[in-house]
Amino acid sequence: MIIMDNASYLSELRNKPPDASWRKGNIQGWLANNNIAHDTSMLKHQLLHLVALHKPPKEYVIDELARAHGHTVSVVDAPDKKIYKYACIVQAVYEDGDVEVMALKSINKSKTKFYQDKNDVSFIKISQIVEVLPAPLIAKSTDEMRYEFLKPINTDG
Repeated sequence: MIIMDNASYLSELRNKPPDASWRKGNIQGWLANNNIAHDTSMLKHQLLHLVALHKPPKEYVIDELARAHGHTVSVVDAPDKKIYKYACIVQAVYEDGDVEVMALKSINKSKTKFYQDKNDVSFIKISQIVEVLPAPLIAKSTDEMRYEFLKPINTDG
């Protein structure tokens, strides 16, 4: 269960459609990014009519975060221009867009079995999450959680 207030950061839309306050060039950019055919000679009100015809369903950023909470995710980090990919568990999602994750460490060469490293907790941005991984089988040993995926998880840098 997630309980939220009506703070504006919780109602931030993904792919927010333009409205009359947008500049014509920005509306044209939104239409192009959404693969909606339009003519550059069209007037602003004509472009807004196209927007209304092709308005995407509302998808909130918080919904994406809630779907990821408690799930295993794949995270990319590139601190020294080398890309590192990690398997992590989402621990918490904060109102400023930060996500707290706990890294999983591989314990076999096929990269299907992992253990939870409680000392490896990081704060990332939602944009660093590249995918939500399939649900693993979870087993608890004496002092650690173990996760087994049916397919190998690519965590190579």
